[in-house]
Amino acid sequence: MRIGIIATPRSGGKAFGEWMSLELGIPFYHEPHTFKTEITSDKWIQKWLVGEWWDMVWKGIQPEGDKWIRLWREDSKEVAISTIKARESGEWHTQYTLTEDWIKERENEILTETKRVDSDREWLKSFKGELDITYEGIYNSGGDIQRVIDYLGIDEPKYLHMLDSSLRLRGDKRNKTKRLI
Repeated sequence: MRIGIIATPRSGGKAFGEWMSLELGIPFYHEPHTFKTEITSDKWIQKWLVGEWWDMVWKGIQPEGDKWIRLWREDSKEVAISTIKARESGEWHTQYTLTEDWIKERENEILTETKRVDSDREWLKSFKGELDITYEGIYNSGGDIQRVIDYLGIDEPKYLHMLDSSLRLRGDKRNKTKRLI
């Protein structure tokens, strides 16, 4: 099986792909176009950012896949905040906390980034996808998880704890552990 995930930045795609890899027992390639990763398996899960996908389509490159998932985050402001924090720190996949002062000091930058995020999401919705899911539906409500399990034919999921909201990168009082399905 070859599964493509086309995602907006900061939408939980890396953790989601790692979870699918464990559940299905096939390799996960995180942003192979960006990191120039050689695909060494005929079965794979690959995650592309919407910008990477657009570059590939523009160049006439479109990977053959058996299943396609589009993943985005509805809360554009949270994506913007997360992106700005990651750019500043150089840390894209580690936990962090923020103060209200930090957010307030970057209001204009957050507004500009939010507009870019909205544009990325609209681009993503124009691409090939057979299953549409959101960050909120995976990590907040858990409502999209059963849809993914059904779509991929996972009989008995063993690694759902990897999708728990308590593992979000941005740690704060809002994140409570909850049963996902």
